[in-house]
Amino acid sequence: APVPTPPPVPPPLRSPPVRPPPSSAPVKRSRSRSPRGGDGLASPVPPPDDDVIDEADPAEPENEAENGDEVENDHGMEEDPNHKDTDLQMDRREVQVDVLTCGLRDREKCEEEAHFVVDMRSFYDPGCGPLKRHDGRHNEIIRRMVHHHLFTDLVSDLRTQLEEHLEDQSNRSVKFLLFCKSGRHRSVAAGGLLHYILLSEGYSSAELHHVSLGDGCGCDLCSKPSAQRCLACEEGLRKWRSED
Repeated sequence: APVPTPPPVPPPLRSPPVRPPPSSAPVKRSRSRSPRGGDGLASPVPPPDDDVIDEADPAEPENEAENGDEVENDHGMEEDPNHKDTDLQMDRREVQVDVLTCGLRDREKCEEEAHFVVDMRSFYDPGCGPLKRHDGRHNEIIRRMVHHHLFTDLVSDLRTQLEEHLEDQSNRSVKFLLFCKSGRHRSVAAGGLLHYILLSEGYSSAELHHVSLGDGCGCDLCSKPSAQRCLACEEGLRKWRSED
C-alpha cells in the first residue's frame, strides 16, 4: 500500500519588532554651520527651537554702542586722530613766512617790518679757517652751525615764537630777521636752515631773502643746491622735530 505524504509544516510565526515608545524630551540639534558635511552634502540647518540660544550675543549690540568710536573706525567713519594735524597742515600752507638775513649795516631797515629779530653773532666759530672765503650756504658751514652748542636753544626759541604768533588766527604772516656782523656767514646759514625747516614742516609759502649777501662767493658749493647741503639741513630738521 502507498505511504501517505505528510502535510507541509507551516513556517514559524515571527513577532513584529518591538519599537521604543516615542520620547517626550525635545531633541537637541547641532548648531554646526559647516557648509559641507563629511559626506560632501550640505549640513542641515536646524529649525529654531526654544532651547537653542541664538549665535548673536545679546550683549554684543550694547558693546558696539559703548565702543561706537571703534566700530565707526572700522568703517572709516571715526574722526581721524590726525585730523587736527591735517587741518594744521592746511593752515600752514596759508601762512606767509618770510625769513630775512642781513648784516649790521642793513639791520635797522629790516627790523622795521620783522616780527622777530635774532642776533646770530653768538654763533662764533673760530675753527672755521678757510671756510671764511665761502658764504653761509656752504654745506660745511651749515653742518657746523647745527652742531654748535647753542643751536638747540635757537630752534626751541624759534618754534615757540612761531607757535605763539600763530595762535592768533588773525595772524596769517610772520617775518623773521636773522642778522650777524657782515650778513654773509652765520645769518645766511641760519636763515637757510630755518627756510628748509619751514618748508619741510608744511609752510609751503615760506620765502628766503638774503639782504646783505649779494652774489655770495660764487662757487658751486655755495651757489648751487647739493646733496651735502641737504644732509646738513636734515640734521637741523631732526633737532627741530626732537622738541616734539
